[in-house]
Amino acid sequence: MHGLGQVLGGIVFELPKTVLDATLSGPPVVGTAVGLLAGASRAVQTTVGGVVEMAEAFDPFGTKRRR
Repeated sequence: MHGLGQVLGGIVFELPKTVLDATLSGPPVVGTAVGLLAGASRAVQTTVGGVVEMAEAFDPFGTKRRR
């Protein structure tokens, strides 16, 4: 479930949050541009991380070792 949360959070919340933070903390035009670039990068990283985490947990044939 954590991976799914990362995917949804990366897609829905990361870009607007980062753009808003950068716009409010930096110069008006430059802050927004930096926020767009940083937000897109963080959104992709978070989404990919969630997908990889879900792929690791998926074990259709029971091939993982049990401890």
